[in-house]
Amino acid sequence: FFFFFFFLFKKKKKKKKKKKKKKKKKKKKKKKKKKKKKKKKKEKKKKK
Repeated sequence: FFFFFFFLFKKKKKKKKKKKKKKKKKKKKKKKKKKKKKKKKKEKKKKK
């Protein structure tokens, strides 16, 4: 039982490492905003 509890604690530490990866995803969100601007330009061409 104690070994199983220790194994769960190790998994929690791995989750904290995933949170650091989420910070890198924020930079990717900025790139998505640029793609939205390109879509707006296409909409203007359709209106013309």
